[in-house]
Amino acid sequence: MASRTFRDSSGVEWQVWEVHPTLAERRQSEERRQGERSTRERRVRYQPRAITRADLVHGWLAFKSAYERRRRAPIPPDWEHFSDEELSEILAVAERATTSVDESH
Repeated sequence: MASRTFRDSSGVEWQVWEVHPTLAERRQSEERRQGERSTRERRVRYQPRAITRADLVHGWLAFKSAYERRRRAPIPPDWEHFSDEELSEILAVAERATTSVDESH
């Protein structure tokens, strides 16, 4: 997994890395069943699953500074070779991350 550190035009240092949700995290909606289950539960153990928004199922760039976190999807090809200025442009349009979905770094 690629990661970089860069400074934006204000001099703030950011870490940026790719996040790829695991198969278990890719469920896009809550319960799909319309009615009650006709058979007993098939899972041996229950594991809570995070629900990933449709625009994030193929991954995103996570940005982290001392002040905030942001994310941008989709992941631009070859972003790890972008200049600090190019990364700053992506950062400018990235959404603020209000959840801990990008805590994997």
